[in-house]
Amino acid sequence: MTKPVGVFNPCSVARSGVIQLADGKLIFARGVPALGVAVIDASVPHGQVPVSLEQDEVSGDITLSNGLISAVIDQKGEITSLRRGGVDVSVAEQDRTSDLNTLELYEDVPHMWDAWDIDAQYEDKPRDATYNITSIEVASDDPLRCAVKFSRKLGALSSIEQTYTLDAGSPRLDVHNRVDWHEHRTFLRARFPTRINSERASYEIQFGVVERPTHRNTTWDAAKFEVCAHRWMDLAQPGLGLAILNDSKYGHSCHGGELGLSLLRAPKHPDPNADIGLHEFTYSMMPHGGDWRAAGVDREAEALNTPMLAYVLNSGEDGVLGGRYSPITIHAAGSAQVAVAALKASEDGTGLILSLIHI
Repeated sequence: MTKPVGVFNPCSVARSGVIQLADGKLIFARGVPALGVAVIDASVPHGQVPVSLEQDEVSGDITLSNGLISAVIDQKGEITSLRRGGVDVSVAEQDRTSDLNTLELYEDVPHMWDAWDIDAQYEDKPRDATYNITSIEVASDDPLRCAVKFSRKLGALSSIEQTYTLDAGSPRLDVHNRVDWHEHRTFLRARFPTRINSERASYEIQFGVVERPTHRNTTWDAAKFEVCAHRWMDLAQPGLGLAILNDSKYGHSCHGGELGLSLLRAPKHPDPNADIGLHEFTYSMMPHGGDWRAAGVDREAEALNTPMLAYVLNSGEDGVLGGRYSPITIHAAGSAQVAVAALKASEDGTGLILSLIHI
């Protein structure tokens, strides 16, 4: 018996992945074309290595694994090990105070422009981050998706729920955040200490990538402590790398082997209630080998920001199972990578305008 499902891929490259239907059922869509649709049979086995969730009886640590990557999450909700191909990008084995996805709070009182500026000296004024775990809950234990949610108090008046999610066939570990934020002139950041050694880190900007030094040897380098970037940042050495992807955060940093992502602030001028309230956002950790191009970091960041859409087809609209359609097909020679920046109707209505970028 077949269950036809139409899947739309809004990304500029073909992709596969796990999708949740309206009734909560998880399916795996394979090879959905760029900017196109595919009709798949949701009743057919997906053929992916299943995701596993295991908890250590002694330490309580939770391990998520899908055959590509594995992550060990401790009882504080921090990652003590993140591996791909058996290689660990974290430094936690040597220093348990340096776990991946450590949340830090800092006093945030810039000398000027309260709501706009961040002073480099914020690192010298850490605030006590209260890590009172209130609950740990398995949110999903499915062969296609495993997820565990950590709820905790944060700071003086706030709380945060972080849900770690790992999908079958996915090279990234997603962290969905739901923050009830009520702090006062406080800066919230996520830290990702790694054992990666590189002089420069890469950051996505509009239609391009910029590199910045990972050291602060000169006053010019020190002034670049915060980098404005879009959907991802990446730190890599030969054979080992870590990318941090996100869906709505723009303040990034890298010092030595530690990546950082700015999450929330609480300025008081000109709006005393700026940022106060409920926030939801997602960021991801993607360990990889090689550089960001070979690993497809840009494609995964696009996938995080534009998920595939699916709905069960009714009788008479199911089309042909296995059928695929895309309005355009791009062939790039050699190692060239091309992405679709825009596809729209012309203003006079006589045709289409296609904008491409070379990555």
